[in-house]
Amino acid sequence: MHSLVGVLMARAMTDDHLCQSAARRRSDHRGRDIAPPAEAARRHSTSAMRGALAAFAALQLLTGALLWLTPGFFHDQIGPFGPRNDHYMGDLATWHLALGALALFAVRRREWRGPVLALALLQSVLHAFNHLLDVGDADPAWLGPGALISLVLLSGLVAWMLNTTGTRAR
Repeated sequence: MHSLVGVLMARAMTDDHLCQSAARRRSDHRGRDIAPPAEAARRHSTSAMRGALAAFAALQLLTGALLWLTPGFFHDQIGPFGPRNDHYMGDLATWHLALGALALFAVRRREWRGPVLALALLQSVLHAFNHLLDVGDADPAWLGPGALISLVLLSGLVAWMLNTTGTRAR
C-alpha cells in the first residue's frame, strides 16, 4: 500500500512539475519557445558582461603593447608620472599583456571568468589607490585626477563583471 501511495505521489508531482514548466514557457506566432523574462534578462546580462570582458581584454592588450613598443609615447602622452624608465615600463607591459590574454581567454571559458576578474579587480583597485597617492604629480596637472577617475570607473566595471559572473554561478 505504501509503495502505491509513493508511486501516485511521485506521478502527481511529476505531472505538476510538467504543468508548471509548460506554463512558464511561451511560444511566438511560429510556435518557437520564447525564454521566460528572467532567463532572457540573464542571457542579456551575460552577453553584456562578455562584451565588456572582451573590451577590457583589448584595453589591457593595447596598454601592454603601448608600454612595450612605444614607452616614450606612453610616458609622454598617457602616464607622465616621474622619470621615464623603459625597463620598468617593459616589466609593467608584461603584466598588462598577461592579464589581457587571460581576460580574452575568459570570454569563452566561463569557469575562468571568476578567478580572472577577481585578480583584475584587485589589480585595478590597487592601481587606483596608487594613483590616489600621487594624483598631483602628473604633468599636465589634469591628467592625475583624470587617470584616477578612469581607474575608479574601470574598477567599477570589473566589479560589475565579477558580480555578474558570480550571480550566474549561483
